[in-house]
Amino acid sequence: MAVAQIGTKARRRPRPVRIARDKVNLDITWLKDASLEDADALLPPEEIVEDLEAALREFAAIADALSTRASQPTDS
Repeated sequence: MAVAQIGTKARRRPRPVRIARDKVNLDITWLKDASLEDADALLPPEEIVEDLEAALREFAAIADALSTRASQPTDS
């Protein structure tokens, strides 16, 4: 939460209040990747799936390593 300074007191405001008050525009549709406009330049879906599955396996290995490390006793 952001803290608003009012005089000498600080007051927290929830995000929806800050957004409404500050008129924040979170619309990012104008951010477009030019490389995605040419469908012929995109990778085939099978290759995308393979890449995502490989990344998931890597994350699972990291999670396993962290879990193993966390379960080992420490020398304190």
